[in-house]
Amino acid sequence: MVELHSKHMEEERNYAAERYALLDKDYDFLKSSFRTYKDSIAEEMRSSWLKKESSWKEEQERDLLEQIMSLKKQLSHSEDEKEEQRKDFEAEMAELHTSYNAEIKGLEKELTEKDISIALLNTALMQTQYKLDVVNINSPENETKKELNRRRATNLKLSQSKSTLY
Repeated sequence: MVELHSKHMEEERNYAAERYALLDKDYDFLKSSFRTYKDSIAEEMRSSWLKKESSWKEEQERDLLEQIMSLKKQLSHSEDEKEEQRKDFEAEMAELHTSYNAEIKGLEKELTEKDISIALLNTALMQTQYKLDVVNINSPENETKKELNRRRATNLKLSQSKSTLY
């Protein structure tokens, strides 16, 4: 019986060793399969994150491009307004220049007319004084001579002031 029992125990040990070797093989197989599965999951996650990151970057670039386009449009609008204001300013300056030139010409014409009037008045004054001188010379009155001298002095002063005007 002991022998039978020892034999049975030996068989059990052999069977357990075989079973252990089989289980160890299965364990190694599952371990390597899990490692492959784990690596493929990690690769999928990495790929997924790269896609999400790429998508975020594209979205961010799109938003930046939209902002840039909006700013360019605002800048273009501002430049258009600036150009319009410049044209309005130049038109206003041209109008003011034309108005100024017209006013200058009007003043020059008025000055010329006044110069002619002064010259005519001086001529009339000289003629009148000449006639008065003729009358005074023929008149024996002394006071008339004094008046004549006084008018001559006035005429001389007017002639001098006229020459300073020119």
